[in-house]
This record gives sequence, structure tokens and C-alpha cells, in this order.
Amino acid sequence: MGQSSVRVDRGNGRTDLPRPDSFLPSDPCYANAISAAGELVFGGCGNPFFTTPAAVVWKDGAVRLLTDVVAENGLEVPADLALTTVLAASNDGSVLLGAALDLVTFEQKSFVVRLPAPID
Repeated sequence: MGQSSVRVDRGNGRTDLPRPDSFLPSDPCYANAISAAGELVFGGCGNPFFTTPAAVVWKDGAVRLLTDVVAENGLEVPADLALTTVLAASNDGSVLLGAALDLVTFEQKSFVVRLPAPID
């Protein structure tokens, strides 16, 4: 199995953070950032040798692709850019800093996403 992430807190103990269904069980997932209240965990999943990694958000035991969250908030990620991981988050999780991959040039990029509201 791939490397996975866990969340540990006093109230809930250990919680395994799920892998997106679109990824293989062997694909690693890494949690890299968390909102101030701890309800949102951010990171990335995927093996860059076999898939294009994707930035993800974990909340309430579920995982969502960041590109889906961005689209749900009325923003658009350019089709030639893959958001690969989140590295930092604001207190409420509405501003995210991360890494991206230019799918045309294969250059690594940085991104900042400013969502109009905190993630539901």
C-alpha cells in the first residue's frame, strides 16, 4: 500500500485520511497544511512517476480534489495546469499556497488560490 496520512486529535484519536477514488491504493498521500481550527487538512495524492499528483482537501473524514472545490466556488483552474499539492493554508482555509505542474512545459509552478469563502 502507498503512504497515507492520518489525523490525530484528543476528541477523535486517530483518523486515517482517505485516498481519492481516482488514485491507486499504492499512490502516496501527504497532509501538508491544516486550518487553525483543525477541521480542514490539505495536501496532495499521487505518484509523479505513474500519475499526475493532485491537491486535495480532507474534511469530516472525506477527501475532495482541490480543483473541484475551486470550481464549486466559481473559480477556474486553467486546463493546462494541474494543482499537485497544498503547502500552506490561511486560518480559515480560504487562501491556499501550493505547487502546480504546467501540463504543456512540465515546469513546476507555485499557486495561490483565494476562495471567496471558507470551504464547506
